[in-house]
Amino acid sequence: MPTYRRGMDVFTADQEQYIGTVTRVLWGRRERSIGAGAEETGSSASAVEGNPELVHEEGARVSPTEHLAPRQLGEEMGPVPTIAFGNTGPEEQSAAQHYATGLHGPERKAEYLVVRPGRINLGILTPPLWVPVAAVRSVSMERVVVDVERDAVPISWRVPPALSAER
Repeated sequence: MPTYRRGMDVFTADQEQYIGTVTRVLWGRRERSIGAGAEETGSSASAVEGNPELVHEEGARVSPTEHLAPRQLGEEMGPVPTIAFGNTGPEEQSAAQHYATGLHGPERKAEYLVVRPGRINLGILTPPLWVPVAAVRSVSMERVVVDVERDAVPISWRVPPALSAER
């Protein structure tokens, strides 16, 4: 499940036209279903446990998946670490945060993205668009691509939805 947040740029389906910037995310209740959601693989604790130990010629045993080096984000190594300047990406997209998938997040799901259209934000003078998450084609880093063209934005996106939870 993608993570939506304020400040993401929204583009048309062909990614040639900028629609606006996400200013808020409106949340609804997530429904639990059997088999729903992704399962972590690879270096998860369940994947590492049970691996056979390797036996060296001297008789010493070592796990083939044991992590010996200190854990450090690649961004912290440089050449110019930007976390101190406010870059939240490396932390939000780290293994500790489940790569921004929201796997272990609250029992909520994004319903609508509130998007301020245009490049210039005039606050209340620019009425927002309420983009349903169902119209999102793809999400990557700071870009959301929706399944419409700028000239074909539905009228329903200009009317606020009736949702109880908001963030």
